[in-house]
Amino acid sequence: MGGGWPLEPDNEGWVENQFWDFCSGRENTYQVIHNAFISISESGDLEDIIQDIFYGNNRE
Repeated sequence: MGGGWPLEPDNEGWVENQFWDFCSGRENTYQVIHNAFISISESGDLEDIIQDIFYGNNRE
């Protein structure tokens, strides 16, 4: 619609809660995800969490 950039909200793409609420079937899912990332970032555990996700307990 708008020449492709940026996408026109509601017509060409869903953002934040529009998308995540659709995926989860619950309300305010984006805020839950956003708060989780903020909490992980502030805790200082982000590097360890990423290492565990990608490498498990087999780190060198």
